[in-house]
Amino acid sequence: SSVLLPATTMNTCSLFLLSSLALLAHSRFLAPVIQNTVVPEVKSADFLVDAPSIKFTPNSNLSDARFKSGDSLNFYCEVVGTPMVNVYWTLNGRIVQGHRRRSNLERLRNEDNVMIGQNVVGSRLELECVDERMTGTLSCVADNGFEIQKSSAQISTTGADVCTRLRPARPQIGSWTKSRIEEIGNAALFQCRKASAGVSTRWENEDGEELRREDGFVMQPNGDLLIPSLQWEHMGSYFCIASNEEGDEERTETFVFPTDKNAPEPSEDVAYEY
Repeated sequence: SSVLLPATTMNTCSLFLLSSLALLAHSRFLAPVIQNTVVPEVKSADFLVDAPSIKFTPNSNLSDARFKSGDSLNFYCEVVGTPMVNVYWTLNGRIVQGHRRRSNLERLRNEDNVMIGQNVVGSRLELECVDERMTGTLSCVADNGFEIQKSSAQISTTGADVCTRLRPARPQIGSWTKSRIEEIGNAALFQCRKASAGVSTRWENEDGEELRREDGFVMQPNGDLLIPSLQWEHMGSYFCIASNEEGDEERTETFVFPTDKNAPEPSEDVAYEY
């Protein structure tokens, strides 16, 4: 399938498309806050432009490793998927970060609208101290509601030291939406999932201005951001900032790319195949 981009948008997002779409190898505007309600999965994919998919990108750095007690651990995985992908980490099948619960908020908000739902999600597992308990099969698990894929590594830790604090004291964002393509007029959800306790989150635009509900942005209790009706003016980068009482911060970037399948085709349109 193809996404047609007017020539006027090329300067803003050509770099984004060439990098993110290449990895895909193959009015509710002021709506009230809606919780990330978990409902039974809808297994029909008729609401999607393309078939559901999950692919781990080459940017993931999950590989076999050996540690000594007291060492720090830092792994990263990156997933391209359709529709929205929930990412969590397990050790020997037991969840060590994130959760299996998926949100159908987008699907519920978009009702009968056809969705593109293409997103790139990054997830980081960072531990300040590991001990012999951190031994076995470590997996980054991606779930889009239609399939579950894993990227796994064998890790081992030797030594008698026992860690008293596993996670760094500074704020951590465990997983976040790195980029998202969605049809104009649809609701779109962008992840920002905290990985450490005692942390609050907020979202800002490229000018450093905090996003507000009265401007059509709805912050979710878990840190996610909902845009109830995506428009051309929403194109660009947004930043999720996690902070603690000491003023420490961690920041992640999300690129939002609206598209319109009904847009007229100018003579200089460019079709990107994926």
